[in-house]
Parts: sequence; C-alpha cells; structure tokens
Amino acid sequence: MIKFSDKVCKNANYIIYYKVMIRPDLVERAFGYKKRIGVIALVLYILTSMLIFGLALMSGEDSSALSKYVTAFLQGVDPSKEKLETDIEKVAVDEISLQSLKAAYYIGEKMTLTVNAVPENYTESLIFSSSDSSKASVNDKGEVVFRNSGEVTVTVTSASGKARGEISIEIYRSRTQIENLDKSKFALELEDELKINDCVQPVVTYAGKPISLDYRLEPADKNVAVTNGTAAKYVMTTGSGVTEVRLIVGDETLLTKRLTVTEERLEEPKINGLSLNGVAIGEQTTVYIGRNYVVGFDLENDDAAVKCYGLKLEAGDKGVASPSYRDSASVVVVTPKACGHITIGVYSRTNPSDKLKEFSLTIIPPPAVAEGIKVDSNGYNVGYFYTLELSVSDNNSTVGYTYTVSGKNCERDDLGRVKFHEAGEYNVVFSSVYYPENTFEFTLIVYDPAREAEIRKQIGHAGLFVMLGVLGVFAFFNLFKKSPYNLVITLISGLTVAGISEICQLPVFSEARGASLLDIIIDFSGYAVGIALAVAFAAALYGLINLRKPSPTVE
Repeated sequence: MIKFSDKVCKNANYIIYYKVMIRPDLVERAFGYKKRIGVIALVLYILTSMLIFGLALMSGEDSSALSKYVTAFLQGVDPSKEKLETDIEKVAVDEISLQSLKAAYYIGEKMTLTVNAVPENYTESLIFSSSDSSKASVNDKGEVVFRNSGEVTVTVTSASGKARGEISIEIYRSRTQIENLDKSKFALELEDELKINDCVQPVVTYAGKPISLDYRLEPADKNVAVTNGTAAKYVMTTGSGVTEVRLIVGDETLLTKRLTVTEERLEEPKINGLSLNGVAIGEQTTVYIGRNYVVGFDLENDDAAVKCYGLKLEAGDKGVASPSYRDSASVVVVTPKACGHITIGVYSRTNPSDKLKEFSLTIIPPPAVAEGIKVDSNGYNVGYFYTLELSVSDNNSTVGYTYTVSGKNCERDDLGRVKFHEAGEYNVVFSSVYYPENTFEFTLIVYDPAREAEIRKQIGHAGLFVMLGVLGVFAFFNLFKKSPYNLVITLISGLTVAGISEICQLPVFSEARGASLLDIIIDFSGYAVGIALAVAFAAALYGLINLRKPSPTVE
C-alpha cells in the first residue's frame, strides 16, 4: 500500500527532473512536435544574447545616449523638445586679416590679436590656433601668451572654413639674447631725407625681420633732429642739416644712419574731424568692447601737415581702454576692454604740449547674434550647478546678458548658477541690459543620472538577463530532455553570456567603457530569476493540467 504523501513526493520528483515543460503528450498536442518549442526558444536565446553583446560593444557615448533616451521615455520626458540653437540666419566671414602691436615678443609677454573680419556683421564663430602651443598659446578671444623662444604662426579660421588669416611672430628668450646676436644683421629703416617738423618712427630689424627690444635712438646734432616718445623711439626733425642717428642697445652703438633734413617745413596739423576705422565720428561716440579702432584724422592742411600724432587718456580708466601705436608712428589704435566712458586727447608729436582735438567714447558690448546656448559636455543633469552661457561669434557680446529659468524645480545661487532638482523640460530666456529688444529663448531637457543608472541596471543588465533565463529553460530543458544536467547547462550558459558581455566592454573592444564584476553578478542574478520564473510557470501549468484529472485513490 502506498501512502498519499509518498505518492505526492514521487510525483514532485518526476515533475522536477522529467516533466518540467517537456511532457510529451502536452507538447505534441500544443505544437505537434515536442522539440519545436526548444528550437524556437534557442533561436530567441541566441538573438537576445547577440543583442546583449551589441549593447556591450557600444561606445560609452552611444550607450549613455541610449540610456538617456530610455530614461527620458520612462519618465515622460520628450528629448525632441530640446531647443539649443537660435533660428537666426548666420552670416559667414568672407575675409580675415590679422595684426599685432609688435612683430616680436619676449617669453612671458602677452598680447591680443587685432582681427579684421569682413563683413562686419558676421555671426559665425572664429577659431584661433597656434602652430606650436609650446611656444605660444592662444585662447578663443585671441589672447596670446608667449612661452618659449622661436617663430610661431597664429591662425584664425572661420567656423565654416571659408576664411582664414595668419600672422608670424618671433619670440625671444630674453633681452640679453638679442644683444648677443650678430650685430651686422641689425638694420635701421629710416628715410634718408625728411622735412623740418616731421616725426617718424624708424623700424629696427634683425635679419630682415622687425623685432622688439630695449633700444634708443640718438641723433648726433640736436639742432637737426631729436627723439621723443617711449624709450626715445621717435625721430622729430627740428632744423635743416645733416646728422647721424645712432641705434643704441644698452651702452653699445650697433649702427648709425645718415639723415638729411631739408629746409622745407611741414605745418602743424589742423584737425577738422576724427574717424574710427574710416567712419567719421563726432566728439562723442559709442564703440564696442574688444574691437580695434584705427583713429583717422581729417586735416584742414592735409598736403602740408605732419601726419604723426600722440594720444593720451584724458579721463577714464586705462583698464577700460587706452591707445596703442602700430609700427608706423602715424597709426594709432584704440581697443576698448570694458564698458565705461573715456576721453582721449590728440596731440602733435612735434609739439607734445599742443592738444589738437579730443573725443569721448562710450564703450558697450557689441550686439549679440547668438548661435545657441553652450551645452555642458555631459548635458544637463539633476543635482548639479550650471552657469548657462550664450554661444556667440564674439564673446564680448555676452557682457550685460542675464537669464531666467522656468520649468519644474530649480534654484539659483548667489553666483547666478542654476541647479535642477527634477528631470524634465526647462525654459531659459536670455535678455540684455544694453539691448532690451534682444532676447533669446531656449528649451533644455534635464536628465536624472541616478535614475538613469538604475534603469541601466534594471533593463540593460537584469531585465535582459531575466528574459534570457526564461528562454534558457524553454530551450535547454526541451532540447536536452533526457539529460540529468540540463539545469547545469542552463546555468553555465547564462554565466557565459554575462561574462562575455562584460569582456566586450573592455577598452580594447569598446570606447570609454569598462568591465565590472558587480555587473556580472547583477546579470547572472537576473538570469537566475528568469530560470525561477520559468520553472514556477511550468510547475503551475503542469499542476493546473493535473487538476483536471481524477484525484488519485487513497487506500
């Protein structure tokens, strides 16, 4: 006689080892062939494994983009609504030319390039580069820092690549280095003949190249010519005659140049008006930060007057703007550096105490033509502070712009930075203190990296492996029905897929990824859950079928 409990144990044993999802009569009635379900499950198992390997081989950037998209979808965020560019039509740069204040510099000196771009209303950005960053570095504002001796070429290219300009600059290690050079290669470029009351700046060259060094010029006959200006670099004629002009470095005379001054006299200039970059201005005018303005003079006695001038800052702050001089004494450039007001006086170099004219400048930022909003390299995420900035062709134009942020949940700190507390859509509006009519509106999509990591683990790791575990039971338990090792085969197969998927993420196979033992554990745990679900389902289904049969007789 068999007890009921013994029969139940025997039936349970039979189910676990032989009847889970492989009962021949059930399979044959459902599919007509008992192995068909195993083949189908195996094909799906292979396809799922290939999907897992494909995801593992994705680059870090692509993988992050995919997880961001899935996370956004699950959180109800629509990434397609993000708007980071303006609809303004960009104006391309046709021509670029460069100028520097000097042709040569010393290690440790800094300078800002003068960039002349045509047309003036260009909106595309400019890209600055150095031929050798170890000798000279240049930032996106055209500020150059000289680091090592030698010759370097600084290039400016428009973003479209249509326009390009470059300038070569000589960098010297120290002033004593120049003093030790071959003295015979120095030259002093000065006209042989000048008129009385003239003022010129001779050009000192070495091996045919202009250089900047500490030197002074000294005419032998002060009745014929004298020097004036910074470090006595300007020669002014005072009377007719012949004199020698000496080029002196330290206490050594490197060379002399013969100068003849005729009896013809140049008149003092009489200025009717001024111009900036060829455009006539009044006594008060508005200029822009960062632009270079060549000061021009409308002379009443243009044919007879000396055309060399000196400019002095009469009022204002030198940190806002101050005049500078090009290699030629008659070319004066003003470069505004900050917003404010300054007054500049114009003087004759032949009579430095005689003020000829003065003009007042109001300095403001240039109007911004925004290409868009600068995007953080990792996008915008919950829990971080961000300083939002406009992306413009001229960085000076962003001065005076402020922005407001509206949307779900965010805050601003004392530094003006914004911190997002919730994923979703945010609206950003930029407005200008100087140009109230100019506003730029953008839409940001903010992501939650913590939630993204959770979803990556839940779906990309555990989720896919749960599915793989279910398919493994259907495939291996059906195909290896009579094997006592089908469960072992199923487990080893899942562990192999988990291990290979992590190996695929090593740097040798995928960019910016990495393998993790923890991920293998998560993957295999999901796989085990899938096996458990499949076995539970099969056992429940088998039990349901057996309930329809007559109950066993208990003796």
